[in-house]
Order: sequence, then C-alpha cells, then structure tokens
Amino acid sequence: MQRFRAPALPLAPVEYDQQHMAQLIGALRLYFTQSDSNAALQLDGLRLLNLPTSGYNLPEGTVFRDGEYLKIVLLNFAYVQGVSGTGSVGSVTTVTNTANVQGVSGTGNVGTVTVTV
Repeated sequence: MQRFRAPALPLAPVEYDQQHMAQLIGALRLYFTQSDSNAALQLDGLRLLNLPTSGYNLPEGTVFRDGEYLKIVLLNFAYVQGVSGTGSVGSVTTVTNTANVQGVSGTGNVGTVTVTV
C-alpha cells in the first residue's frame, strides 16, 4: 500500500527561534494537506476482516459482506434484516365414490408458503 509519509519534524532548539517555528508549521501544513487530500489510495493487497453481513442500520458508504459478494450501503436504499413469513393456504376435501365404500373423505392443509426477502 502506498500512502503519504509524515514529514520529519525539526528538533526543537533550547530557545525560541522564529525560523524553527516556520519549519515546524510548514511540516505540519504539509502533513495535514496530504491527510486531507482526496487522492486515491493505491494498494498492493487488501484484507477486509470482520465485515458486517448486512447493510441494515449502517451509515452510507459502509462496506458489508452479503454471501460471497461485497456491497456498499447506498443512500435511500432499504436494507431489511430477517423478514420471513409462513401461513396456511387453505384446505382440500377429497371424496371417493367407490362401490362398497361408504363416505370416505379427508381434510388437511395444502401446505405452507414461506416468503424470504
């Protein structure tokens, strides 16, 4: 990873020296200018450890892991966490009219519907 390096700060003299203060302020100004710059970071490698696994309740621009994908939290995009539902669809009645069989019928659930978002 290539990042800016903090400039060397001049050693302090025993007594106040205007030139020394000017050098110190110049070095600090350079450091803060580099620190505040929007220059792109150049990386040789990157490891992202312990990432959140959902964008729910995270600030905009936060990186999170969704399965095998990296995603970024965007403004005005909903990140829902843990929504699912189950319910009964109805019932089925089966009536069989076969010779020598009287009134065979059955009722039961058709199944369940699961919605996962």
